[in-house]
Amino acid sequence: MVSDPTRHPFGPGSSDEEAGKARRSDGSSGDWLPSPVSMPSTPLSTTRGRYFTASFPSSPQSRKSFARWPLTTTAISPLQAVVLTVMGVTLVGLLALMRVVGQWEQIGLDIHRFSFYSTNFPAIQHLPLPPPSEENQRRANAVKQATRHAWTGYTRTAFGADELLPVSNGPSQRWGG
Repeated sequence: MVSDPTRHPFGPGSSDEEAGKARRSDGSSGDWLPSPVSMPSTPLSTTRGRYFTASFPSSPQSRKSFARWPLTTTAISPLQAVVLTVMGVTLVGLLALMRVVGQWEQIGLDIHRFSFYSTNFPAIQHLPLPPPSEENQRRANAVKQATRHAWTGYTRTAFGADELLPVSNGPSQRWGG
């Protein structure tokens, strides 16, 4: 017969006959029911001091299996929990980093495959041009001066205000910019 009411009747050292004749904590016979003190309030409890314990029912098929909570208990220290968490995060981070680096290596291979620094290109040759005439030189200077004058006036007064923007179809966005 099972003398400890918190011990499961089907646990180690018990027989089927003892299981059928198990007594309750108040002394009456019948199905084994644990005392409310022996059942943890949650499946994950810290009642053992500095260890985390997790208890799982043995057979979830029957309703009585949930009355048998303290069957299998796994305890790990907080240091082990921290080490396992750090290892898991590091592993996931390394896998993600390998995936990103692998994508960049593929892009790098594509860039080196189509290199612009090939030695097969012919050397650049400058064609000899005749010296500009006096008239062409004067015209080129006049165009440069007109372009500089237009650019300085544009930067001083407008500088983009005359461009139509796509949302408002006007020179500026009055609501947010």
